Amino acid sequence: MHTIDLLKGEGIPAKTTLGSIFFVGVVAAVPVIVASVMLSVYLLNNVKIDMGRNSFAKSEEQITEAKPDVKKTKALEDERDLLAKRLKEVSRCVDTFVQWTPILIALSEEMPDEMIMNRLEATSTAGKAATGRRDNDPNKPAVIPMPKRSIVFDIRSSGQGSYSTIAQTYQDNLELSVALEEKFKAQPYRMEETGTGENRIENYFMRFESLTQ
Repeated sequence: MHTIDLLKGEGIPAKTTLGSIFFVGVVAAVPVIVASVMLSVYLLNNVKIDMGRNSFAKSEEQITEAKPDVKKTKALEDERDLLAKRLKEVSRCVDTFVQWTPILIALSEEMPDEMIMNRLEATSTAGKAATGRRDNDPNKPAVIPMPKRSIVFDIRSSGQGSYSTIAQTYQDNLELSVALEEKFKAQPYRMEETGTGENRIENYFMRFESLTQ
């Protein structure tokens, strides 16, 4: 069969092939695929946004519920810090105070049976001051007074004879006692005699001075 082309190749449509059909199908499907992907991303983002909003709202609700406990905790922490600072300040001043009860007990327990105490006196005089730093204000010095204390007493003999050895032993025992050791140091005592003959009495004047100044 012969084909006569009166238009000389300009009026005959091109033959349709399988390749051209596939190409046209791919070109038509691209916008649909792109639109589907964009829609999926949009929906996924909306889901994430909704989940984020719910999580944020829940967090805000938990924060609101916890506010009273947070305030209470903060108040307790502030009180704890204040007490710790006061405790440190007090610990710095402990050495400036003396517990007299143990000292009085030592004076009584070590007292020789052969002697009598006439007078007992505790004195305190202004001494040096230790300067430190306050924890709540590092720039402000804390001046802690360190007074000089003394224990002054005199004892006398209750009979005839010399009591110098007894008095010396009494002083040594006091200086080594737990109550006075490392806190007070004995000074050389002074002895005076009163009366004569059978009325002769030895008086010993003793003095202990604090080591902390």
